[in-house]
Amino acid sequence: LKAYIPNTYVTNEDLRLKLYSELAQVDKIEELADKILEFEDRFGKLPIEVSNLFYAIKIKLMAKQAGVKNVTFEADVLVLEMMEGMNFNRIKQEGYFRDGVKIGKTQLKLDLKRLGESWRRVLEKLLQGCG
Repeated sequence: LKAYIPNTYVTNEDLRLKLYSELAQVDKIEELADKILEFEDRFGKLPIEVSNLFYAIKIKLMAKQAGVKNVTFEADVLVLEMMEGMNFNRIKQEGYFRDGVKIGKTQLKLDLKRLGESWRRVLEKLLQGCG
């Protein structure tokens, strides 16, 4: 995802850096929702890059809460790796055993090409079922 604050959306570089710093401090999804409203109020409708940035932060927060250590991207595959000592609960995730999703003991892989437009929804549901 192209996830950043374009200089055409927030023209002042110092302010953009300050906003990135503030976003890095967000540790609850509820706070993120407040930040979205703040951005829209101050700068107008979110461009796709900023929407993607908020989505990436949301996934990071959900992953942390679910016990996911790393979220990486390999080719067209999104890989989630659990923290040491934690495993994916295959029974909870059973509904997501489908083409495009591979669930191992400590890793979960989503093939974004195979999942198509539904990859975001599937990712969020999988993260909600972790932990």
